[in-house]
Amino acid sequence: MWKLLIALFFSMATMGFFVDLIGWGLLSIPEALGWVALCGAFSVAIFLAANKRRQLIPLVVIAYVILTFVLATRPHHPRLAPLVPAARERLVFDDVGLMASALIGYIFFNAFVKSEGAEMAALETELALAHRLQETLVPTLELATDNFELFAKTIPSEKVGGDLVDGFESSLAITAYVADVSGHGIAAGTLMGMIKMAVRLYATQAGGELDPGSLLDALNRALPSVKEPNTFATAACISARPDGQVSFATAGHGPIFHYANCTGSVSPLHISQFPLGLFPSTYVSKTVRMAAGDILAICTDGILEAENTAGFEFGSAQLERIVIEYAQKPLPEMFDRVASALYRHCPKPADDCSLLLLRRRSAGGPGTRPQ
Repeated sequence: MWKLLIALFFSMATMGFFVDLIGWGLLSIPEALGWVALCGAFSVAIFLAANKRRQLIPLVVIAYVILTFVLATRPHHPRLAPLVPAARERLVFDDVGLMASALIGYIFFNAFVKSEGAEMAALETELALAHRLQETLVPTLELATDNFELFAKTIPSEKVGGDLVDGFESSLAITAYVADVSGHGIAAGTLMGMIKMAVRLYATQAGGELDPGSLLDALNRALPSVKEPNTFATAACISARPDGQVSFATAGHGPIFHYANCTGSVSPLHISQFPLGLFPSTYVSKTVRMAAGDILAICTDGILEAENTAGFEFGSAQLERIVIEYAQKPLPEMFDRVASALYRHCPKPADDCSLLLLRRRSAGGPGTRPQ
């Protein structure tokens, strides 16, 4: 607020210098500065009265008129040589033009602050709240068990999307998922929080191993009653047992990338199913086995569809190449490598970029090939 008041003060303080020019040589420097301070203070007082207590506006105007009259009627003695008539006329013309331009600009600036400016401030406030909500709901996730290690993180965009990455351990399995809510801002963040709460509640009620297809089915039934009609969410979910058996399901989401340690290759895992919250549907899951050193990678379209200046997407090929290259490295290092490659490709991604990585531990520890 104080920045705005300073801007208002100096915008109208120029009127004091116009008065000094009109009087040409009649005012001393302290008197000219007095006019500058009076004009600037008047603009601030009018703005505060208009936005806080409108009944004070007449008092502010009366006080300004009285002070102006007192300063204007004081005796003055010429301090500079008089101007020739032609120069005097041009000085008055320019001075009046500058004063009128500044006054009109101030009027329209004040109107902007009250209308579009207020809307922009509200949007900035909403964006800040959305960022804080996202930081609370989607912190960096690191989880390690005897059989698996998990790392997940979201790189938020300027708009703040609805990416959600989460994972937790139960008595029978480790469950992790990535969801992407359509839209941006508070609405997307709120629905994202509802999804996270619903998943955690569902997992608590399940008690042990969680079937990803049944989870997505439950979310699809629950979401329509708590969202706007055109809003939806995509999701990819995995549930990994200690023996390496992994159940997975996707709902309108991109593939789950499976790095096989024995072959050093990546293959996509995908089930064509509707996004969540749009249509009544039944969701199913499939299974895959993870050997020691295998990695599952799930990302949002913010990574795969990030475009460079030539219009080319980051794509799955780059992601697969990095997963293969860094398969024996710590998962946070693999994430950082993906993030750096993404920013080189697209310095300002238009959407949130989320990546979840799950590795099955080998007998020799993470990152070693089985003998």
